[in-house]
Amino acid sequence: MGSRRVMLEVDNKNVVRCLQDLTSHVNKHWHILQLIFQYLDKPWDIKVQHSYRDGNRAADWMAGQALRLPLGSHFTLIRPAGIGTILNEDVRGVSLPRLCAL
Repeated sequence: MGSRRVMLEVDNKNVVRCLQDLTSHVNKHWHILQLIFQYLDKPWDIKVQHSYRDGNRAADWMAGQALRLPLGSHFTLIRPAGIGTILNEDVRGVSLPRLCAL
């Protein structure tokens, strides 16, 4: 895998806070955070930031696909077939309108 600069966008602000906080070991989800910290400790330039889920179609699609996988950690080196269109639209700057109640 040639990418060493990674932007990790997370749709849960509490998770972002846990990943940026060195005292997260007191969290009740420490076992999951420990697995994530193992990846964050690799010699990569990783930036963790919050992103609204409906503003990131690729992450939303992947989260939906994750529900079909067995419980555990999954890592892939190739782009999943169903996400190609979403990524291509992202590169082209395609945006979708969204109605918001005010």
